[in-house]
Amino acid sequence: MSEYDKICIETFLRDQLKLFPEKVAETPEEAEDFLDMCMAAVCKNMKEVREYFDETGADISGMSKEELEQMCEEIRTYRELGANGVVIGALTPDGDLDLDAMRRLMNCAGNMDVTLHRAFDMTRDPFAAMEDAIRLGCKTILTSGQQKDPLTGAELLRELFEKADDRIDIMAGCGVKKWNIQEIHDKTGIVVFHTTGRKGVLDSGMRYRKQTVAMGLPSLSEYELWQTDEEEFRACAQIVHSLAAGAGQ
Repeated sequence: MSEYDKICIETFLRDQLKLFPEKVAETPEEAEDFLDMCMAAVCKNMKEVREYFDETGADISGMSKEELEQMCEEIRTYRELGANGVVIGALTPDGDLDLDAMRRLMNCAGNMDVTLHRAFDMTRDPFAAMEDAIRLGCKTILTSGQQKDPLTGAELLRELFEKADDRIDIMAGCGVKKWNIQEIHDKTGIVVFHTTGRKGVLDSGMRYRKQTVAMGLPSLSEYELWQTDEEEFRACAQIVHSLAAGAGQ
């Protein structure tokens, strides 16, 4: 993919953030996370952009028949391309898992591993939702414990982990860093984690800066860069692997 194509796609994604920022991010940092992950998916495979929209729950309830069928078509495409897993989720307007929609998506996934994304964090009864996910055959639930981050949601995460009793993996996500993985584990027992592994904000290097124009959300600086940090990822992986090894002893 050319640099020109990347710029065009990033501009489009920033426009999408401006159109519905409250659905994908509450803070500028979360919005940049969203943008970074979208761009990473685009660079890897154009079709994965929609997958990330699905993962973030940009449209987690009240989906139309056409939208459901589009998701099914994309899941089948990932399966045919050899993907070993997919991240999905759908809610009813009353805050329960949409079992009909989920069954349809699960059938399209076939033998792929299925993770229920953070639509779970928007359910009115997390324990009922977990049991529904288990009955559906989901392998993993990605959750922050229905709070802004796993440490804030540690009490619910611990209860979910205990009640899951190895029937489904509880994956802690949203704000997971190398410095808090051990604490989250100590408070919850969880050994499966999701992280974006971002570096701190970097200056773009632009000397001339137009202050009267925003290409996306006004709260997001045009002159700051967010990048994945390989060292952060490696450190997180080392900690998580040690936790998993300890749990298996």
